[in-house]
Amino acid sequence: MLIKKFFVIISAAVMINLSNSYSFKSEAQSSPIIGECTYGGIWEDLNNYDDTIVINETRASQNSNSNLRTIPSSYDITTNNSTAQYFPPVGNQGEINSCSGWATTYYQFTYEVNKFKNTPTTVNNIYSPSWTYNYINGGSNNAVELRDAYAVLKHQGAMYLTDYPHTQYLSDYSFAWPTDLEKMRNALEYRATYSVCNVSEFDSEYIDDAKEIISSGKIGVILTDPLGWDIETNVDNQKVVVRSHSDPSNRGGHYMAVVGYDDNFEVTVGGQTLTGAFKLVNSAGSSWGNNGYIWVSYDALLYFSEYGTSWQTGMNYIRTPVFGSNNMFCFLNVYHCDVYFSETVQFTSYYPWDIDIYGDNGTTPYNRKKYASETGGALSIPDTRYIVFDYTDPGVSLDVNNYMSTTWLTHLEGNPINITTYDISARLTDNLGNDIVPFNNVYYAMLNGVYEKPHVSNIAKGRVTAYDNNEITMDDVQAVQNYLLELIDFSSLQKFLADYNSDGTVNMSDVICMVQHISEINGSRFSLYDNLPGLDYSLADFIENELNISISDFIDENSYILNESNV
Repeated sequence: MLIKKFFVIISAAVMINLSNSYSFKSEAQSSPIIGECTYGGIWEDLNNYDDTIVINETRASQNSNSNLRTIPSSYDITTNNSTAQYFPPVGNQGEINSCSGWATTYYQFTYEVNKFKNTPTTVNNIYSPSWTYNYINGGSNNAVELRDAYAVLKHQGAMYLTDYPHTQYLSDYSFAWPTDLEKMRNALEYRATYSVCNVSEFDSEYIDDAKEIISSGKIGVILTDPLGWDIETNVDNQKVVVRSHSDPSNRGGHYMAVVGYDDNFEVTVGGQTLTGAFKLVNSAGSSWGNNGYIWVSYDALLYFSEYGTSWQTGMNYIRTPVFGSNNMFCFLNVYHCDVYFSETVQFTSYYPWDIDIYGDNGTTPYNRKKYASETGGALSIPDTRYIVFDYTDPGVSLDVNNYMSTTWLTHLEGNPINITTYDISARLTDNLGNDIVPFNNVYYAMLNGVYEKPHVSNIAKGRVTAYDNNEITMDDVQAVQNYLLELIDFSSLQKFLADYNSDGTVNMSDVICMVQHISEINGSRFSLYDNLPGLDYSLADFIENELNISISDFIDENSYILNESNV
């Protein structure tokens, strides 16, 4: 797909013409220049996908009264005291058709995750648009679908921009996938699902649906066609899209983020004043539009203007809704994910983008973790790629007790031609990269378009130094003590296993229970004051000297556990 760019006319007498670029203006009046913007979106109806949550799909049957809602007349995420600190600065995608990554990952995911964590956005915690875009672009500067970008955020999370930079110039841009497995595992900690709000009818109920969500502090993402925008400037020198029209010869898609609205925003066109507008942020730098932003009139969402037709005199083509037929606003729901079991798949392929990857944990069989790209061709030289995923979707809790002994299955589907994808290997780890089941020693090829690899895991409570179901040892006890002293870190799975008494907390009582278990296996019993094999001090000394807890207080606080352990 050609890179589509658009420019706005400085005046009726000045025209900017560039190869593979387009200029757009109101036919009634030339619009002020707002700068250059690269595209990258594909028109789609997200309502057709099974994993889409449609917020207001039952609106017509609910007959709710919008007058009962309390929705502020204006809200701006970029300036509101409670939200502005989480919003990243205006970015620039340059020549890269990566607006999907900028709208969903740079703006929406960065903002939503940092707000979720209550951590102000800085240069060090902005998420990379290239991360999302490179997984789904087919290896070229292609336009992509929004659902594919959201699938990456759902299953892989995102890497920081400082770790996976974005380059504005196509000649310097790398379409490679990430290879830093540690950072890829770290990306699984925060992930998101999306929901859709359709503003398909212009009435107080439907328009208030989008406004209500935005005023709750959430960013929306929309798909629009800037080639069909009619732009005006109001008395405050703010540029605003007043109408969208369809020109079949110049139809393109561009994802942008909606960051606010104002019911009292006004712009006058052809003697008619239009009231109310949404505020959008673009990824074309701060010199574009209103310092990187632009307003879109509520009226531009309509097939037919509520103000009649006279003010549109001289404007070409058929008027169309500015955000597509359903005016879809897409919102993110962010989750913190405790990753207990993660999969790393390595493969060499001529068709890395065209492969679907599934993970089967025995409960949710063949849950797709990587989608085949809508576009893409064969590489001239095969490349080795990596995918890291969690067997559990964001927002779904995992009872690890049910997976102490289980079979995990990784399933790849792709091009049916043999040996176009080969050297496939899979590795089951915890979130710190410790092997649960290591890479298999033999590398496999995808045959008849399919590859499957089962993993069998057997783990046991208290066994934190190795993922097996052998008896716990004093090495395990020592490891838990070192964790309590903050000398070492534990993975999510190790923390679960270290909670030997399953009270929800890793503490000294787990050490006591582990030592008691070891003593019973050896046919002995112990006292808190005994020196045990593997330890050069008593547990009582450890409690008092290392944890700064008096032994009497510890005994009082843990009398039930000590009695149960016969200590």
